[in-house]
Amino acid sequence: MGPNDHTVEMQTCDKEETVDVPKYWMTTSDPSLKPVVGQRFESLESGIKFYIKYASAAGFDVRRSTEIKNKYGVSMKKYLVCSREGYKEAKDTDLMESGAPTHPKHRRTSNRVGCIAKIIFRLNGEAYEVVSFEERHTHDLCGDSYKPFMKMNRKLDIGHQHFIANCAKANIGPSKTFNLYAEMVGGTNKDQLSRVFWADGVARKQFSVFGEAMAFDATYQTNKYKLVFIPFTGVDHHKRCVTFAAGLIAREDEDSHRWLLINFKKAMGKTPPITITDQDPSMKVVIAMEFPETRHRFCMWHIMSKVGDKVGSEMAKDTEFRRALNSVVWNENCMPEEFENGWNGVVHKYGLQENGWLKLMYEQRESWIPAYFQDMFMGGLLRTTSRSESENSVF
Repeated sequence: MGPNDHTVEMQTCDKEETVDVPKYWMTTSDPSLKPVVGQRFESLESGIKFYIKYASAAGFDVRRSTEIKNKYGVSMKKYLVCSREGYKEAKDTDLMESGAPTHPKHRRTSNRVGCIAKIIFRLNGEAYEVVSFEERHTHDLCGDSYKPFMKMNRKLDIGHQHFIANCAKANIGPSKTFNLYAEMVGGTNKDQLSRVFWADGVARKQFSVFGEAMAFDATYQTNKYKLVFIPFTGVDHHKRCVTFAAGLIAREDEDSHRWLLINFKKAMGKTPPITITDQDPSMKVVIAMEFPETRHRFCMWHIMSKVGDKVGSEMAKDTEFRRALNSVVWNENCMPEEFENGWNGVVHKYGLQENGWLKLMYEQRESWIPAYFQDMFMGGLLRTTSRSESENSVF
């Protein structure tokens, strides 16, 4: 029973015998939400919506009951009752008509307790009037923390239905077992799911075999809830993408990324020798913090896709410049000294010595240029997180 509910007990005593009568629960909801006898509504549906809103605030579910119509199909009287009104009739389904026994069927437990709460609307002129309102319930009412789970509050919109259908197609159901870590946080996201980390047995097995190099990208958001989806991706011995784990986070901040990596270590028992991400600064910090043994590499594709914006429109259209820069950057066989000579040669030839972004990329060359990863096994993830991004579309 909630803190705002009251119990009214009525008992009568005879000389030697006590007669028990039902307990009644009465709500103390906002008076403006509570119906009153004589209240009028311009339509039956508006009256029904008003009562359902009151029931939601009070903490009980509603069931539509008796309806009396005239010969033209116009509703003259309508009853709405508490969902726990009446009692469920027991049906003997263990015998067929022939008398032969059938397999016992699972019977759902009924929650009906003979509740008397109800409201009656009657057509009066051109409006529907409340002619009877019984506020008392014969059961305790739902507390505030449980109201979101009431039947009337569990409606699925199109987005939810689409999500559930896709889960079914992927054989993800309530009976399937996953290693799932989820978190509910306060603040603006109070009582909302804000973080999920998922890894099943197959994914953990894939990591144990093909986990020498891993890429993950956090650029995809679901169109309904704006949660950032992050697949942890590798490559198998057939050069196919394999998923090691996946995450959903509400914010791309240092704390959320760290939470994902901590749970990745819990699920896998170890960290990958090399990890490829985009240039997210928070990712750089948390990988150094939680994956200290891991070599962190930036995605080459993300960096090179910015060249046109960073060198100016005129230079971006210079195909010879782009060809010269690509031949230096994408060369997987050159050594560090060869790369440095080639890069400086291109920069000087095209007068880009003072370009701040090119200076920064050169300073960070050991984090993304292939020449500095000759000693590392990359497992087909040498250049980019594009495999992780392609996994986004699959999910």
